[in-house]
Amino acid sequence: MNARFFSFLKRSNGWRLWAVVALILLLLIELIVAVMDVALKGGVMSGDLLIGAVAAGGVAAFGIAFMHYLLRELPKEENRQLVRSAKHANARLSMALENAQMMIWELDLVEDKLLYEDDMLGLLGMAKTDAPHTISGMAERIHPDDRANFMAQFNDALSDAAPPFNLEYRVARHDGEWGWVHCSGKVIQRDASGTPLLMVGCLMNINARKQAAMQLLEEKTLLAEREALFHHIFAQANEGVVLIDPETRGFVEFNDVVCRTLGYSRAEFSRLTVADIQAEMDTTDIANKFQSLADEGAAEFETLHRRKDGTLFNERISCRPISLKGRSYVVAIWTDITERKRAEAALLASEQKLLTILDNVDAYIYLKDTGGRYLFANRRVRELWRMEMADIVGCGDEKFFDSATSANIRVNDERVLRGGETIKIEETNTVSVTGKTATYLSVKLPLRREDGSIYALCGISTDITERKLLEESLRNSEEKYRKAFNTNPDAINITRLRDGMYLDVNSGFEHMVGFRRDEVIGKTSVELNIWHNLADRKRLVDGLNKDGVYTNLEADFNAKNGTVINGLMSAAIIQAGDEDCIITITRDITEHRRVLDQLRRTADQLAQTNAQLEAERATLAQRVERRTRQLLLANKAKDSFLATMSHEIRTPLGGLLGMMELLGLSQLQPH
Repeated sequence: MNARFFSFLKRSNGWRLWAVVALILLLLIELIVAVMDVALKGGVMSGDLLIGAVAAGGVAAFGIAFMHYLLRELPKEENRQLVRSAKHANARLSMALENAQMMIWELDLVEDKLLYEDDMLGLLGMAKTDAPHTISGMAERIHPDDRANFMAQFNDALSDAAPPFNLEYRVARHDGEWGWVHCSGKVIQRDASGTPLLMVGCLMNINARKQAAMQLLEEKTLLAEREALFHHIFAQANEGVVLIDPETRGFVEFNDVVCRTLGYSRAEFSRLTVADIQAEMDTTDIANKFQSLADEGAAEFETLHRRKDGTLFNERISCRPISLKGRSYVVAIWTDITERKRAEAALLASEQKLLTILDNVDAYIYLKDTGGRYLFANRRVRELWRMEMADIVGCGDEKFFDSATSANIRVNDERVLRGGETIKIEETNTVSVTGKTATYLSVKLPLRREDGSIYALCGISTDITERKLLEESLRNSEEKYRKAFNTNPDAINITRLRDGMYLDVNSGFEHMVGFRRDEVIGKTSVELNIWHNLADRKRLVDGLNKDGVYTNLEADFNAKNGTVINGLMSAAIIQAGDEDCIITITRDITEHRRVLDQLRRTADQLAQTNAQLEAERATLAQRVERRTRQLLLANKAKDSFLATMSHEIRTPLGGLLGMMELLGLSQLQPH
């Protein structure tokens, strides 16, 4: 009402308004004077009316002045109210735009200038520094896949009488990601020829909504795919799947496997109940089974089903109550276990054979449950513990071993039963009943159910006590060999047969050829130029390939300092891993050969001297023979002369004959 009154005053401002105000004030004062005269004096006095008229003139003048002031201040107040209203409206609009993540934009089509509040850019994921202020700049920030559609709709909106454009597209954000926005715009000003001058619109950040919509679409698609997958699994499963009404015991839904297994068509099977196919439970048992299922929430059991042709077969039932749309059902999975039952029967039939085999294996074989209690022990184990199977099954290791052994076994068993490892370890165990301590090589592995869970441990232990003693003896022998190898003054080396690469050398080798061990290992004898004549190595290798051993080969070798060494070597082929290798022992015979050469030269000289002596001896023999003949003739003459001489001259004659013999043996030459 006040607004209409002030609006009326503004429209009526002028001399008419002043006249009306003056008249109203005059009449009002005269009325007041008349009422007071009547009330006080009992009638209206003309003097009082005149005084009232004079007073009304003064009041009217004041009223007109006040009215003039009021009308002059009224626009100012209205402006102040309009400013406050505009501020409130702008605040509400800003809040609404901020909450809606929107901003208002104007496009001056003449100057191609895009105007908007920079403070609103952050709501759209854009920074002030890279904000576009032209339509082309805005288009550059639009996703390449959306840019053409945006420009097409924008250009369509410029045509005369075109409706506003509305579209969603992606724009580049300051964080490098793409954000979804909704943009709408309309031309609001054209010139006389219809050319667009000004376009306004709003830009809304719909990234969250778009992502939620896309996520919802993905979830719906995924849900549809899952439903299709579940339906496919349900239809194509190898096991029978049925949905049972617990009240009627009828089959609400089922897959084709159920029908094929039982020999019914889908129409026939849909009219059956659980009792129609059950071969070992009557209606009371079936009712109790459903009640137990309702109480416990799930059940698994094995039963016999009857086919349409009357044959029976074993099935394993896994069932659980469910609720669909407020109704209770039982979902059951039927697995045909006929083959498994046959296999179990065959397994039971062969168990005795297996036990016989295990009892005759030369190893300790046993089974334990997850609590470490024995389930089985073969004959070797029973004999070791001097107990029967009944005394073993259900007992732990502490019954058969000392406490330290039991603790060690328990640690290893936990790795198998809890960690699922297959381990191969050495265990040193002491049997309580005998006090015997032995070392075993044990292989322990987990036994798993079909679902992968571990239900037992299988252990196979072999007594390796003697082998450990042999290994210790072998280590001692190896240590002795190593010491002999390293301390032997002769050069000993091991090389690869195929290429002569050195695998090991001793200190005697280093001393003989001057190469350090680290300079030799990994290199071949050819690379080190150790063989003075490679034909000697070929002769050695050929002999080894033929006989496996070669002894007393004399060969020359090049030392590191360039000298040539005479060696006497013997070699044999040995196996080092998968490689054929040569172990060689070489003795430095350089000095020996020098002495031998000296002896040969001396022998040659002796032979020459001996030949000379032999020649001289032959000459001497000839001379002796000639002298002997002469002596024989002299002896004959002597005998003849002695026969005729007298006894008196025999003694002087003997001395004379002796002197003649001496003269005959002498080397005196006649003068």
